[in-house]
Amino acid sequence: DAEIEKYKKSMHKAFAECDLLSREISKIRQQNAKKMQNNVIEMLQRLGMEHAVFEIQFNDVELSATGRDAIQFLIRTNVGYPLQPLEEVSSSGELSRIMLSLKTILAEVLDNHLLVFDEIDANIGGQTAVLVGTYLKKLADHYQIVCVTHLASIASKADQHLAIRKVLKQDGTVSVIEVFSKTDRVKELERMLGGYNS
Repeated sequence: DAEIEKYKKSMHKAFAECDLLSREISKIRQQNAKKMQNNVIEMLQRLGMEHAVFEIQFNDVELSATGRDAIQFLIRTNVGYPLQPLEEVSSSGELSRIMLSLKTILAEVLDNHLLVFDEIDANIGGQTAVLVGTYLKKLADHYQIVCVTHLASIASKADQHLAIRKVLKQDGTVSVIEVFSKTDRVKELERMLGGYNS
């Protein structure tokens, strides 16, 4: 009984310390969330979502290994609509730009030097694709960018252009990577614009 009582006291003390620390962490998260919200909104506006509003909502939950916060991303992409959960209202084209914004902001915080964007151009085109391509080009001044794209307006901004192709061989299908010279790159961009195989 004495041992059990000793461990109960130890457990209550540890829980009280965790509870105090989790509240401090929550305050830091909420302070940084305000900065992040503003940065995301600014980036989304640069990427053609002029009326976007982004908010990080905090809900207090039971203490766990990740703290006491349940965090939800809310967004409004069009004027006249309320803020709603990101996963419920965003189109795939909007999600592409939101992910581009979040990855960029997190790269600055986490000191990442390599950013990989796999089909960040999903369901965007025209002027929006040009804005995304231009933004990625500027981002490449500070980070190594690897971007998988099907849009010539994005691929044309790259310093190095590679094509990944599937080739049939006797023992099955293999993927090969082709590095383009300047002349071949122009032909590949023409092919991407025209949608035909050369």
